[in-house]
This record gives sequence, C-alpha cells and structure tokens, in this order.
Amino acid sequence: MRTNRYNENNINYLIGCFIRKARRARGMSGKEFSQKLNISHQQLSRYERGLTSFTLCKLILFLRALEKILMIYSPKFIGMKIKTYYLM
Repeated sequence: MRTNRYNENNINYLIGCFIRKARRARGMSGKEFSQKLNISHQQLSRYERGLTSFTLCKLILFLRALEKILMIYSPKFIGMKIKTYYLM
C-alpha cells in the first residue's frame, strides 16, 4: 500500500526545516528569533522540528520576522496565475 508523503505531520516538518534554515541564513540564534516572535525558545524548537502545527497566522508571523514573502498559487494555474503577498 502506498502512503501519501504529504500529510499534516510532514508538512509541519518541512515548514519547520524551512524556518530553521532561513533563521540560520540570517545569522539569528534560536534564542534571538524566539524573543522576536515573543515565544519561548522551547516552543520555537517544537515548531522547527515539526512537533507543533503551524496555523496560517503563525506562519505569516514567522515569515514576517524573517522578512520573507508568501507566494500562494493553485496547481491548476501553475505558470499562469501566481499571487505574491509581501508581508513586511
């Protein structure tokens, strides 16, 4: 039986990996970043390891803190319609 590799746990893990990589690329420690987000360092660690689920609101807060953009697209319209939301 084949399982879907894109389940809720894997998505949270992938987002967490992206957040950690982006944070480190900006030269920010976990402690600095968690203070910027007003969450505990332990909670940040749980997000980055995919143990805590991201809500859309929480994801936007993380992306804003990292000065990243959020691109939303529909797979039906790849290459045709891409909306970019600047969150800074």
